[in-house]
Amino acid sequence: MPKVSAGTSRFARKGSQEPSRRDGAGCGDRKTVRFAVPPLRLAGMPEPVHAFIEFDAKTVDATIERLTILRNQMLPPLPAPAKRN
Repeated sequence: MPKVSAGTSRFARKGSQEPSRRDGAGCGDRKTVRFAVPPLRLAGMPEPVHAFIEFDAKTVDATIERLTILRNQMLPPLPAPAKRN
């Protein structure tokens, strides 16, 4: 199960964008990867919420498998193979 944390990054406090390498950076323990989701603007909050999700290898594999299934459902079916004599 992914671990979710939220906070204000040092980049957001300075008014700049998170570096793109942070969007899927490996964590120091090398057992998880951290994914930064786009800042969430919430009513009544002056600053957007910055959220990060950490995935373990099992969750990454399951996500890739599910996305592969969904992508195959989006593509047209393959044509039938041509008959050879």
